Amino acid sequence: GPMPRGLVFVLMRQVLDGLIAAHERGIIHSDVKPGNVMVTASGALPHAKMLDFGISRSRTKSSDETVSDRPPAIVGTVPYIAPEVFDTGEYEHRSDLFCWGLMFVECLLGEQPIQEKSMIALGARYLSQPGSVLPAPFDSLELNQFFDKLLASEPDHRFTHGAEVLSALDVLSQALGV
Repeated sequence: GPMPRGLVFVLMRQVLDGLIAAHERGIIHSDVKPGNVMVTASGALPHAKMLDFGISRSRTKSSDETVSDRPPAIVGTVPYIAPEVFDTGEYEHRSDLFCWGLMFVECLLGEQPIQEKSMIALGARYLSQPGSVLPAPFDSLELNQFFDKLLASEPDHRFTHGAEVLSALDVLSQALGV
């Protein structure tokens, strides 16, 4: 079921911080999903850590070109694949942030926001339902606005970088009293 909102915000902020650190080093995770997050309790507070960078991609510091000996391909876990990957086969930092947003929603709702189980069904959903993939509105205008921007189908309509998401998350946390 749904996790307590305060705990979700703490854990997802930690995961976001890990993604920002990877992105700053030119690494795109490419498989952000709950199964690749480990939560440990070594002390009074839980700590979330990103795992499994096995299909990650590197980007050069001077461009957005992927540095890889692999051809572009749709890899990752359905339903945690960003819409733009179906167009290009390429992941970018905004793809990771999109999938982070899906995990965030899942923690708050207690179920996956996207239920499609196959690549074909997921791709068809993205083509037939442009806009935000937020399944249903939350009880908060601020929360809805945050996720509408985070989960926009078009990468250009999303937050630009993880630091921008982190700043918006801090504002959202204050607005919700979390």
